[in-house]
Parts: sequence; C-alpha cells; structure tokens
Amino acid sequence: MDLEWLANQNMSNWTQFGIMEDRPDYEALPRRYHIYAILLYLMTASFTLIGNLIALVVLKNGKRTSRHLSKYLINLSCSDLLMATCIPFVYTNFMYGQWYFAPWLCPCMNAIQFYSVFVSVYTLVVIGIDRYIAIKTPIRSKTIDHLTNLIIFIIWLVGLCVSFLIYLVHETREIELRNEKIVVCAAILDKHEEMVSVTLMVCLIYLAPISILAYVYGSMAVVIFKRDLRSNSASKMLKRQRRKVIKIMMVVVIVFILCWSPLQLYNVLTIYFPQKFRSFSSDAELTRYVVTYMAFHLLAMAHSFVNPIVYSFMSQSFRKEFVNLFCSKFKFRKIPSSVQHGRSTSIRITDSVKT
Repeated sequence: MDLEWLANQNMSNWTQFGIMEDRPDYEALPRRYHIYAILLYLMTASFTLIGNLIALVVLKNGKRTSRHLSKYLINLSCSDLLMATCIPFVYTNFMYGQWYFAPWLCPCMNAIQFYSVFVSVYTLVVIGIDRYIAIKTPIRSKTIDHLTNLIIFIIWLVGLCVSFLIYLVHETREIELRNEKIVVCAAILDKHEEMVSVTLMVCLIYLAPISILAYVYGSMAVVIFKRDLRSNSASKMLKRQRRKVIKIMMVVVIVFILCWSPLQLYNVLTIYFPQKFRSFSSDAELTRYVVTYMAFHLLAMAHSFVNPIVYSFMSQSFRKEFVNLFCSKFKFRKIPSSVQHGRSTSIRITDSVKT
C-alpha cells in the first residue's frame, strides 16, 4: 500500500509508518529494534532533564552571572525541560503508529512540543541580540536590562498564541485497517494546507532564528576582531580570551544548524516530493525511512541538552559556581574568594557575551 494514500487521509507522518499490508502490525519498526530506539530516546530525555536541572540550580543560586542574563538562561532551561516531558508521548506515537493515551492529550502534546521549541529557539535569539547590544553599545545595554521580564513574557505569550493553532488542528480519530479499529493522533489538514503549514513552521522556528543568530554573532565577531586590531597594547591573555569568545559564538550557530537542519530539510522534502520520499515498495525501504527520520528527530531533540552545555558549562563563571555549589553541599573546599572575585578584564569580556 502506498503511504501517500494515508497521507491523503490527513494522517500525520509518523502514523503512516508501518501500515503496509505486508507488515504484521502498525509499528514503525520491527520489535527487535525497539530496545535501541527506547534507549536512544531515554538517553535524550535523561540528558535533557539532568543537564537543564543542574543549570537551573546553579543559575538560581549563583551570583557571578549578570542577573538579567541569568533570567534568559533560566528561561531557556525551563523550555528545554518542557520538551523533555513530551518525549515519551512522541516516542510512543511514533513507534506504535497509534494513540494509546487520553484523546485530549493528542492536541495538548503536539501544542506543548511546538511551544517548547518556539520558546527555546527565540530565547536563544534574544540572548544573541542581548549580547550583541552589550558588545556594540554597552551603555545602552544597561538601560534595557529592566525589560528582561517583559521580553520573556512576550516570548511565552507569542509562543502560546502560535501553539494554540497547533492545538486546534490536531485531534484523535478512529480508523479501520485490516478489520481492526485503531486510534490515531492526526492533524486536520489537506495536502495543500499541510504544505503551507510545514513551510511556515520551517521559516518560523528555523530559517528566521538562524538568520538572526548568524547576523548578530557575525557582527559581534567583527566588532571584537576590530577592537583586537586597534588595541596593540592588549595583553596576550586578553587577545586569547577574545578569540575564545569568537570560537564559542561560532559553536552556538554551528550546533543550531547541525541539530535542526536535517529534520527541517527532511520535512520539506517529504511534503513537497511525497512520491520520492513517502512511497515505499518494500518493507526495507519503509524501515530505512523510519530510521532516517528517527535519527533526525533525535538530533533535533538533542539540542535541548546541548543548550546548557554551550551556554552554561562552557562558561568559566558557571563552572566556578557549579564547583562552589557542589562543594558547599558536600562540605568540600571551595574556590578561594580571591579567585572568585579577582576577575581580570579578559574574564569580564568572556562573561559579557555569556559563553
């Protein structure tokens, strides 16, 4: 059976997997592969929970990171934790090809998943813009610090409005296949509406954010490079710290591209070229498609636990706060106060862009 037929019945892509007539069940992969998929999704959820919870505790109790920047990073961790709550539902729906949970959870989980991605991505964008202003016009940066709470509120509000649209177009429905009734969670969209929806989502949560991030971090790198050229008297330590800042800014953009590009590109290809990417003549082709999609989906989910590594653990000030917090809990020796507070110009530059 051509999977495009099921797509025309308004099923979601992951619901389409595994219902070819020569398969014994509706599952995306044979049972022997389930353990590997479970382990991968479990690891992704665990790393996301642990990494972001640690980041939350350290940022909440720390004093070295600027207050308004800490709020952005806490907001980022909260949105990534929200994503972790969706992973069990996403995995079950994806692997078993049907909806086993309460019907009201179908639109809720789809909306929450998009909500968490939206808030996470645009928090990254705001952090980038905030650091750009701090580098380009430090005085102006201090005057807009009081807007942090408002900006965070706007991100969540806009995300809520867009996610509500996701909520409205999803529902559970009962279908009959091979004389058996199953419940699926699907979007109520025809083919044209699905193409428009995918295109808008790619632009909203990928193309627009990556364009903004590339611009602001590229501009910051140029500013720092020019200052380095003009400051002939700058110490080697200062220049080394500046180069480190540029490298980490590059890491931020590259990680975002690596994590999100495969899934977004695949979504576009499958919706615009269904005959090539969603039609299968054998079980092996279907399995290959499922494995590819699952790998890209896991890579996108992995961005949620990479965020605290890039934005927190790669920061020297964060690492010191983490060590001091850990030591205070277990009564080990803390980092001397002279080391904590005797911060050089190079460290301040690093913290100003919050690596």
